[in-house]
Amino acid sequence: MGCDANAHHVAWGSSDNNTRGESLLEFVVKENLEIFNVGNAPTFVTRVREAVLDITFGSPNVGFLVRDWKVSGEVSMSDHKIIRFCLGGLMEKKSSFRNPRRTNWEGYRRDLKAKLSGASVRTVARHPLVLERAVEERGGIMVEAFESNCPISVPRDFTDTPWWATRLENLRVGVSRLFNKAKREGTWEEYKMNLTARKSAGPSAEALDHSAGALRRRRRLRGCTEPWLETGCQ
Repeated sequence: MGCDANAHHVAWGSSDNNTRGESLLEFVVKENLEIFNVGNAPTFVTRVREAVLDITFGSPNVGFLVRDWKVSGEVSMSDHKIIRFCLGGLMEKKSSFRNPRRTNWEGYRRDLKAKLSGASVRTVARHPLVLERAVEERGGIMVEAFESNCPISVPRDFTDTPWWATRLENLRVGVSRLFNKAKREGTWEEYKMNLTARKSAGPSAEALDHSAGALRRRRRLRGCTEPWLETGCQ
């Protein structure tokens, strides 16, 4: 979520704190949200004033996906700067589909013949309107016969997150503790340094090993029906 909070707090790069900023920070902590702002580049600029007023925040579940958060130098035609960041690790959700290779063509021909025998227009169509109706009716019959004999396929969606290894979990816990400490004591430098380290941490060797192991297990559960993917099923 991004917003023009009009609130000051050093937690997101402001040079000072105000009452609105303190209230917003309390809300962020209470709702277990994370602030994604990096650095202290002003997001609001006029001829007489510069400030960090625009904040990007969200839940911990998406926090690790935010990459390269920055205040852009592009012309925005506004007092507020353009904020850019990337989301990594998200996969596009695929919709269901029908694979013609899995069609029962014998059943298709049987159903098509039965349905065509009951079509309303069986003689030669001489009038354009009759011809148009016949084409539409037969097209619908063909589609219906195809869908009856071609099952719907749903893409496999593996929801596990093998890249979330022990090292990343320790970083997350450590940053959360430093956040609470910084809020109590008003010192934010250590929190900012550790937050940057967490955001820059990539998948570890442990995560990659876990990912490869999970992939091998899934292939074995499929009975090694795809031998070109893996040699030697144990």
